[in-house]
Amino acid sequence: MDCTTKPSPDGKMTEKEWCLIDPKENANPNWDWCEGVLDYDKARKRVRDLYEEEIPEMRKIRDTQ
Repeated sequence: MDCTTKPSPDGKMTEKEWCLIDPKENANPNWDWCEGVLDYDKARKRVRDLYEEEIPEMRKIRDTQ
């Protein structure tokens, strides 16, 4: 089933998506939060940014050895 951003069955209005669960799975409750879609470009940029922040510290360590 597809995910939706409509108010969840517990009445909460959030930005998180949720979907109904197939009743054959004997799920209780019969819905759950959907997993977010990973934005790989954003993740790669974050890793690059973190790496760039650490380069000066890594060079200091390298140069003291």
